[in-house]
Amino acid sequence: MAAITTSNGTTLTHNISPLGKHILLAGSDSHKRRKFEDQRSESLFRVLEYNWIICPIGLTICFFLSYFLISRYLLIRTVIDYSSWWTSDTLVCVLIGAPAHLSQVFPFGYTLGVCWPINPFEYREKPQTRTFKSLRLFLVTRGDNAQTVLNTIANWDELRHIDSRIRFHIILDNSLPHALVGHIPDFVEILFVLPSFKPPKALYKARALEYARLGQSLGPEDWVLHLDEETTVDAYAVKACLNFIERGDRHFGMGTIFYNSKGHWRNPFLTVGEIGRITADFGHFRLPFKLHARPASGWVHGSFILINGQVENDIGWDTDCLAEDFWFGLRAANKGYKFGWLDAIAREQPPRSMKDVCAQRKRWFAGIWSCHEPVARWSYVGCPFYFVGIFHSIYILFIRENPIVIPRWVFVWGVICCTEGLWAAITSTIAQDVDAGGISIWQMVGHVIMTFFLNPLFNLLECALVIEALLFPPKKFHVVKKV
Repeated sequence: MAAITTSNGTTLTHNISPLGKHILLAGSDSHKRRKFEDQRSESLFRVLEYNWIICPIGLTICFFLSYFLISRYLLIRTVIDYSSWWTSDTLVCVLIGAPAHLSQVFPFGYTLGVCWPINPFEYREKPQTRTFKSLRLFLVTRGDNAQTVLNTIANWDELRHIDSRIRFHIILDNSLPHALVGHIPDFVEILFVLPSFKPPKALYKARALEYARLGQSLGPEDWVLHLDEETTVDAYAVKACLNFIERGDRHFGMGTIFYNSKGHWRNPFLTVGEIGRITADFGHFRLPFKLHARPASGWVHGSFILINGQVENDIGWDTDCLAEDFWFGLRAANKGYKFGWLDAIAREQPPRSMKDVCAQRKRWFAGIWSCHEPVARWSYVGCPFYFVGIFHSIYILFIRENPIVIPRWVFVWGVICCTEGLWAAITSTIAQDVDAGGISIWQMVGHVIMTFFLNPLFNLLECALVIEALLFPPKKFHVVKKV
C-alpha cells in the first residue's frame, strides 16, 4: 500500500507490486546519484581549498608514524649508527639511492606540489579580462569503442546550455561505426579525417588533430578542450574552463584526471597504476605550472587540456612523435606560452588488461625519449637503479652474513621517502574513492593499503617497460580497449 498526495491535498492510496516498489526505489537511488554527481566536484575542491593546512599536518603525522614503525619493527638486518655521519655501507646506499631520487624532475615533487596552495576558486573570483568566440570540445576516436563514446557524450546536451559559444566535435579516423549511427545528437559535428589527408609527418591521433585544426580555422579567440574518447567532463569542469579563458592570462590549461568512471577497483593492480597518475597530477605536473607557468620539460597529458587557438596554429600537430601531447607541450613551453592549472576533475576509465597498460606505457616512454629533451631523458636514469636497489636488498637479506650499518641521516632520508609514498597513497586513493561515491570508509582503508604496497610493484613494471621501450621502440599507436 502506498500513499500519494495530489496537488489539491487529497491523499490517494493504492497497492504497489514488488516490481513497482523496486522501480520507485531505483528512481530514488538514481535521483540521489545524480545529485551526488552534480555536487561532487564542488565538494571535493571545498576540501582541497585547505590543502596547505591539511597536507603538512598529514605529512608530519605520517613521518612520525613511519619513523616509529620502521625503527621499532621493520629494521631487518640494518643497524643505525647514531655516533657517525658516514659508514662503509653509506657509499653504496648513496650510489644506489641518489641517482634514482635526483632523476625525478622535482625530487620530493609530490610533497611540494600537494602542499602548495591550490586556490581552486581563484579564476572564478577574478574580474573578466578576456573575451572569446568559441570553446570547442574535440573528442578524438577511431570508433572502435563505440559504447565508450556514447557514455562520454551522454551529458553533452546539458553542457551545451552552459554557454551558447560551446561547440562539440567528434573527430573520427574511420567511418561512422554502426553502433553510433542514429545516436549522435544533431548539435555534435562529426569530422571525418579524409583518407587523402596526408600531412608531412603526423600519423594516428596527431593526424586527426591536425585535420581538425586546419578544418576549424581556429583564431586567437577560439579555444579547444581536448578529450580522449573515454574522458568525461561535468558542468563544473566546463565552467572552470570558461573562467580560465575569460578571467585568466594563460594560453594553456591542464587539469586533474580521475580514473573511476568505469571499472573502478575491478583490477586492483591496474587501478593502483592509474592512482600513480593522479599523484603526478597533484604534484609533479601541477607544481611547475604554479611555480613558473610552464610544464616540467614538456610534461602534459593528452586529454583534459585546454589550448588557445593561436597556440594550436603556431605549434600545430604535424609530428610523428608517438607522444604527441608531450611534443606539443614542450614546443609551446619553449615558445614562451604560459601554462595554468585547471582546478577541476575529468574522469576516465582505467585500462582493463595488462597488455593495454604495457603497450600504452611503452608508447609514452618511447615517444618522450624521441623528443631529445635532456631533462626528460635524465628522468629515465632512475629506472636501472630501481632494479639495482632491489638486488641490493636481496643481497642484504639472503646472502650477506652481517647486517648493514648506516648513519641516522640515511635512515631519516629513507623514512622521508616512505612518508611521501604513504601520504600520496592516502590522498590520491581517498580523493578518487570519495569522488566515485558508494565506497565505505573501511573499503577506502583497504584501498590505501593496497595502493601503498602495490605501487612499488607497478613502478617496477614501468621501469622494465622504459628499458624495453628504449631497446625495442613501438612502431604503432596502440588503442586501449575500454571497459
